[in-house]
Amino acid sequence: MTFRLMNEKKIVLLLIVFSTFVSFFIGIFQIHKIHKKNLIELNMEVNPQSFNGFDFHFYGDAGFKWIQIQDLKAKNFRDITCSYPGKKFDPNFVQTKKSGVITIQNDSCYYLFPYVLSYIMYLPTIFSGQIGIVVFQHILVAFMLYWMYQIGKILQLDFWKILLSMVLIRFGTSYGTAVFDLEEHILTGFIFLFAIYRLLLKPNKHQIWMSGFFIGLLFLFRPETCVNLLVYPLAIYNLSVDRIKKPMNQVMIAIFGIISSILPILILNQVLVHHPLGIKAFDPIHYVSIGERISGLIRNLFFYSPFYFNPLLFQMPILVFTLFQFRFHRYQKERSEIKFLYTFLWALPILLLVSPTSATYYLGLRFAYFLYPILVILIFHTVHLDTLIKKIGFGFLYGWSIVTFLMSFNFSFLIYKGYDLNYTLLKQNKTELVFVRDMGALMSLSDLYLSGKSIFAFEDKSFLEMIQEVGKHHPGTEISIIQSKYSGEPIPLTQIANKYILKSKFENPSITIDQYAPIKQ
Repeated sequence: MTFRLMNEKKIVLLLIVFSTFVSFFIGIFQIHKIHKKNLIELNMEVNPQSFNGFDFHFYGDAGFKWIQIQDLKAKNFRDITCSYPGKKFDPNFVQTKKSGVITIQNDSCYYLFPYVLSYIMYLPTIFSGQIGIVVFQHILVAFMLYWMYQIGKILQLDFWKILLSMVLIRFGTSYGTAVFDLEEHILTGFIFLFAIYRLLLKPNKHQIWMSGFFIGLLFLFRPETCVNLLVYPLAIYNLSVDRIKKPMNQVMIAIFGIISSILPILILNQVLVHHPLGIKAFDPIHYVSIGERISGLIRNLFFYSPFYFNPLLFQMPILVFTLFQFRFHRYQKERSEIKFLYTFLWALPILLLVSPTSATYYLGLRFAYFLYPILVILIFHTVHLDTLIKKIGFGFLYGWSIVTFLMSFNFSFLIYKGYDLNYTLLKQNKTELVFVRDMGALMSLSDLYLSGKSIFAFEDKSFLEMIQEVGKHHPGTEISIIQSKYSGEPIPLTQIANKYILKSKFENPSITIDQYAPIKQ
């Protein structure tokens, strides 16, 4: 028996190492290829036969999380306020209202991202910059896969079911592409799965408290996870109801564990950003009606839009498959551990409908991404491989997972290609003052945001006023105006024709850069 277990563990470790290396090197190859093509497209001096350069940058939200790390580092991690490169020309933060990445509170500028994530993600950058973060996140997912194996053993799943579930979570969900981004997805999934593993391993009072404590830590990264945390005590009840006479005692211990971590977080947030819910409390949250939410979810079943990074069924066929496989009458007869896990399954559709969504308008699922491994485990508990292999369902599940992984992987790097093309073009811009019209252009800046230039977003109605202020207080200053092709009608630049003349114009399929010089009177 011991020899068999050793062999199983070796197979699991081999699968984890192999899948990690495959994911990492495919991604690195894609990034290298994209950057080379972009240099050629922009007519940069590069020989395609001998090009060995590598230039990786985080873009979009991840780009500003990277900026936040650099900003904190420059301030010796003692100040979480942000550096505003347009402050010289915009001392009252007039132009930041619609930037979407920073907020002004109490006359201070803050990034709209969890500061704790930046503190943690700084550590791997010591060794290898931005690529160090990518490596670190691959390592976290590797640990998650190992804990999935351990949870599968605790639940007494067939060994092959455990292996299949590991492959599915690695390549059939958004974890497959999130490792190349700088998001809290990987870290929160890591914390959540560790808490579940420790709890199922030995559900005594100490472990229940510790599990609740780690679950509460999710609040550090997104206060929206509180909706999911409400489900956890119910899950603890199901874990305890068949084991002890007073299962509510275990529930109270779990709640105490959650409070033990959340309460200090609330106090820390109040001290640092003057709001107990943290900086995300200043991010406008869109509450939509049930009808709008349902129509949005249905639309995501059939259409893949770049504005919905994790469409409900595009990268997550797991949810539907689990719901189809689930049989309530079996739930009544299951062991306590399975009842515990089923609670999360039943809760997920409700969470999708009631969770407040921000930025990604309808996608409540973005706050439940750490439940993916639990759903995968449930799939392979509710199916029987001896009969399922003969059914279309098994092939459909894995076929869908492979297709969605390839499509999402390709789409993620398609987005990266556009950002990298913009970034490479923007690096050539030498003007001191840069007006950025919209989020599409702002998200392409990456670390150029703190390059010493005066950069700020602007609203169309105040653009002319800002140009006039620049001309009044800083005569002779050249300006650049950056806007993406998705920002609607172009700015009526004829408004400034009497004071500025077009010096140069650069553009690619998604962005334009107009450089203007003042007319000498």
